[in-house]
Amino acid sequence: MNLDELITNAYSKYQAELKAQKEAKEAEEKRWVENAIAEFRLFLDKAIPLEIQQELGVEIKAVYNQSAWAEFTFYNEAITIYRHGSDRFTIDNCGHTLGDRYYESDDFLNALLIELGKIRAENPVIDLEEVNNIRKTLGRCCAEIGAISESDLWKRLCEKYCDPKEMKTFLKDVVCLLGDAMGCVDEVAK
Repeated sequence: MNLDELITNAYSKYQAELKAQKEAKEAEEKRWVENAIAEFRLFLDKAIPLEIQQELGVEIKAVYNQSAWAEFTFYNEAITIYRHGSDRFTIDNCGHTLGDRYYESDDFLNALLIELGKIRAENPVIDLEEVNNIRKTLGRCCAEIGAISESDLWKRLCEKYCDPKEMKTFLKDVVCLLGDAMGCVDEVAK
């Protein structure tokens, strides 16, 4: 056997051992995460009925060697549920603990519903039909004012009675501002 073959064999064996170690570590981490999520799920299911979890879109997450937690979004607010000890929860919204305390699992559902009620009260429901009506009205105004600014009558009025450049600019500014307003309304409609 020559030196080149010895090096190749030793290095191949070394690479295989590294790969096996990496795969074993990844499998261990995956098992740990799955177990953490399963344990958290059991605990959470006692506090919040599954139907409510599903309606809220609750997702349980975990990171290796850390605890599991649950996340969901309510009225565009990111909510996180943390477990503390064997039987307590906190509700977190963007780094702020809601209710400023720990909740026992027996009291947790009621506390969560109260906090969600507070969020809902601060974020009134927007009627999308009304938003679409506003959008249509702005669109019509924009089109009509744009048509006026391009009409021969408007151009003659500008030339005869006012500084034409200034009058033309005013209408173009209005069209631009209406377009900006439509963009804002479009964001709400999404």
